[in-house]
Amino acid sequence: MWKNRCELESRIKELEDCQIQTEQERDQVKADMAAVTDECNKYSQIVADLEVQAENLTQQMESLKSELASQESVKRELEGEKMSLEVRIAEQEEQREALEKEKADLLKDVERWKERVEYEKQPNIAFEKENEEIRTTIKELEEELQAERTLTKESKEQINSLQASLDQAKKQQVGTQNILCCDAGTFRVVNQN
Repeated sequence: MWKNRCELESRIKELEDCQIQTEQERDQVKADMAAVTDECNKYSQIVADLEVQAENLTQQMESLKSELASQESVKRELEGEKMSLEVRIAEQEEQREALEKEKADLLKDVERWKERVEYEKQPNIAFEKENEEIRTTIKELEEELQAERTLTKESKEQINSLQASLDQAKKQQVGTQNILCCDAGTFRVVNQN
């Protein structure tokens, strides 16, 4: 009987120890679960933050694409204007050269007439009148030539201005070619310079 009682008490002691150990393990599991829950909450917040960042980056990318398209359009317009002005300058150069040639021919005529007058040494009313007409024509041609030179200078200034604007647009285009890339769920900025 004592033996049974001792065995029972020993068994009860083992069960109590086992219960204490089980409660300790249960408390540890609860603590571990609380830690895991905290980690889950932390990661959920990180995922939410990353989703917001991804949305912001997507919007920025769309904005940059729109800005790039706009700058491309401005660049094409500036290049078109530049070509148009270059054509106008070429035409004005041709006109100027034609006027220069005409002026040179008229100056030769005037020199011939002067030589003739010197040779004849006689006042001639008809000759003087013709000489005056030639002088008037030369004066008009010189005025036309001066006007063409002014137009050519203004056109060159316009081309220089357009070239500067075009260069600026190209620089801005290069600046906006920072394209946002998405790789395996991670967003990053890639510089294409």
